[in-house]
Amino acid sequence: MSTNYITLTRQSLYELVWSKPMTALAKEFGITDVALAKRCRAVDVAIPYRGYWARKEAGQNPPKLPLPKYRRSEPVDPTRASAVAPVREGPEPTFHHQVRIPEPETAKQASIEHEALDARLGSNPVTVRADLRGAHPGIRRTALHLKASGVKDFDWKHGDRAGPIFYISVDSSSTQRALRVADSVLRAAESIGWTFEVPPKSEDPWRRRYQISEYSGPTWGCIQVEREPVQITISERRKQVPHVLTKYEKESRARGYQPHLRPWDLAYTGDLRLNLVNRNEYVLKTFADRTKRRLEEQLPDVMHAMLEHALEEKRRREQRRIEEEAERERQRLAGLARERREAHSKLVAELERQVGAWYRARLLRTYIRAAKRATGPRPVQVKLQQQSVDFLEWASSYADQLDPLSPVPRNPDQTPQRSLYGEEEAALKGTLLRLFSTDAHLARKLAIEMAATPTAECDEHEENEEDEDEDEEEYSDDLD
Repeated sequence: MSTNYITLTRQSLYELVWSKPMTALAKEFGITDVALAKRCRAVDVAIPYRGYWARKEAGQNPPKLPLPKYRRSEPVDPTRASAVAPVREGPEPTFHHQVRIPEPETAKQASIEHEALDARLGSNPVTVRADLRGAHPGIRRTALHLKASGVKDFDWKHGDRAGPIFYISVDSSSTQRALRVADSVLRAAESIGWTFEVPPKSEDPWRRRYQISEYSGPTWGCIQVEREPVQITISERRKQVPHVLTKYEKESRARGYQPHLRPWDLAYTGDLRLNLVNRNEYVLKTFADRTKRRLEEQLPDVMHAMLEHALEEKRRREQRRIEEEAERERQRLAGLARERREAHSKLVAELERQVGAWYRARLLRTYIRAAKRATGPRPVQVKLQQQSVDFLEWASSYADQLDPLSPVPRNPDQTPQRSLYGEEEAALKGTLLRLFSTDAHLARKLAIEMAATPTAECDEHEENEEDEDEDEEEYSDDLD
């Protein structure tokens, strides 16, 4: 038996309990409403009071009980178990439940129902009439379709000519007998409440939407056994007999032609067969004439077989319905889990983005401090749109606007423009190359440029060399 495990928080369980009645919600969990109420009280979740849903149906807006804070009870005095005080520390509990596929009706109930229906069948014996006088309207329509003898003697009533017919495929010599057998089956079915109707149509997904309606032959009916369609057909057994040449075949051979002829033919034997078929025209069970027992004597067994097939089909359909509901519930829970994962993944992406910006800002600030010690107090002048600016001061402002923990707002001029044509990956590669790879030989030598100026002082340069060692240690600590 397949199972589904779900875990709900107190807030989620509270919202579910107040969204629909407890009886309906308990069916979805596969438990009773009493068991669900016990689990709600175990995790301190308020449940709707008596009369809440009646007032909701009457159009009122009754107040909902709020979700209380979770209180884990512990004894105040170990010697007195009755003295209990609420303790609010600790995580809130979760509602963990195993959703089971509800089982169909029990075998005992099915056996009781089967015995009652068998008793109904036993109280209505199946008899075969000697003729077709007063036959079932479906049999009369079938006789008219097969062009059987005695059709002109039928007494048609209003509306009897329209409707389904019985599927019979026999020789003309066995038509009357097959009609009488089919008539006895339909009359016995109607005596216990089973009707002869048109089978339910199954929508063809490949059918054209607009199509010219054409006559597709007669409508074969089925018997509604306990609201389940059961299709029965009557056919005649055939056997192989030696092929007898026709006059045309004899003349063809006399003229020298030797056409390919099969050595045998199929001849009707007069033995009838009653078949139970499903919607796909697959034969489920067959009742045939035997040496000691004719088909007319097996009609009670036919009725019991129809009943068993209908009950089995009903159980299968109910089982399919339960499995489909379980599958829908599994998909719903999987969808909720997928939504939770997507929500968490968005927060994880935001966290990693902030960590990356913070780490890059620290890396830039470490370099800026080392550059300032190496270049001294004089600014490093660079051109920014025909203006001269201090490169290290500009770098400090860029690191501040990049750091997510810095109060400095974002500078839109220093923010790269997002591309809609898939160039973000190329921009990332360019950034990594500038930081760690081939563009290193293009970097300016700031220490050499500033040392070439006449205002550089030697003692200050020596202090910078001592600070560089400390900066390297600080940088290694930052990376760790």
